[in-house]
Amino acid sequence: MSNVATTDLKASPDELQKHELSHLSDEWSYFLVTVVVLVIAGMCSIAYPLFTSMGVITLLNFILIICGVTTVISAFWAGKWSAFLVHILGGLVYVVAGFMITEMPIESLALFTFMLAGLFVVSGGFRIVMAMTEKYPQRGWGVVNGTVTRMLGSIVFSAF
Repeated sequence: MSNVATTDLKASPDELQKHELSHLSDEWSYFLVTVVVLVIAGMCSIAYPLFTSMGVITLLNFILIICGVTTVISAFWAGKWSAFLVHILGGLVYVVAGFMITEMPIESLALFTFMLAGLFVVSGGFRIVMAMTEKYPQRGWGVVNGTVTRMLGSIVFSAF
């Protein structure tokens, strides 16, 4: 038997009934600050959607370019290997995509939004199917989550 198993056998019934997250109750203030910051950030994002969206697209642009350059450099560092050309081409695709976003930010934003809507519809469907087929506690919330996620994707699709 492992240490965990022998420790559980020696635990009192009260200790066994203790919720696994009860130790976090002493840290509630950190969670409160996190929630407040996230709510303020969300309100700012809703108040200034174009600014927020352009910020996300610009960040994505820089990330793609940096990752592409890093991928190309790492291919040369690795030396001769069978996937050298694929690695180089993948890095170049990242760089080209990053520069395309730079040239057409509004069109890239529309495509990005369209892709996210598709992601929401598909992932919502998967959540619903998983909640219906797998038996786990409170799986009704999984169905609710999937339904809301799928509805959000449908709403975004209807805006196009």
